Amino acid sequence: MNTASASAGPSGARASYSLLVQREAVDNGAIINGSTVDPQTLAIIDPYTQVFSVPQRRTTVTPRLDYAINNANTLTVRYSYLPADIGDAGVGSFNLVSRAYDANTTSQTAQITETALLGDTTINETRFQFFHVQNSLIAKTPGPSIQVLGAFNGGGATVGSSFETQNNYELQNSWALSRGAHTWKFGVRLRETTDSNISPQNFAGTFTFGGGLAPELDTNIKSFWFPDSRC
Repeated sequence: MNTASASAGPSGARASYSLLVQREAVDNGAIINGSTVDPQTLAIIDPYTQVFSVPQRRTTVTPRLDYAINNANTLTVRYSYLPADIGDAGVGSFNLVSRAYDANTTSQTAQITETALLGDTTINETRFQFFHVQNSLIAKTPGPSIQVLGAFNGGGATVGSSFETQNNYELQNSWALSRGAHTWKFGVRLRETTDSNISPQNFAGTFTFGGGLAPELDTNIKSFWFPDSRC
């Protein structure tokens, strides 16, 4: 399902605005194709199939305002807010429902632009942008993960509780000068990025079972490990 709403028009004698709101809702089917296993021999017994619904939700809100400060200066302000959520991600193929995790992303962007006409031949433009993004992965089931090769993957999700926050700042000022048949452009730009993250990937561990036949151990194994009876 996809719904959208837009609005635009003047706001007084010197300003105009626009607004876009969009909502997306998608439910995808995750097909689990695994197998049940004999608990004694780990031999594959019967196929296991399940279709699990994975919801995805995304929202977009984007307002914009244009304002004429005077006859020579204009101001433009833009903002965008985009949260996206995927519930029960990571399910499908050999991964059982217990391996599900929630994936959330929220990004925000603010932009401010000021344009000045300095005479008939000179334009100065100042731009500022702030970009913020936050990601999180939250396992639905805590604990170690379990892998039975060729059969299924169960237990908890290996992502644990992971978080990341990133901030980007950018400021630039540019000049455009017209001199006869020539136009000169120059300016300066400053950037800064900060990043903070926590990623406890596989902190709870993974137990892997390969299955198959192996030699049966008995009392004679002692002579293999300890050939000297004094040990």
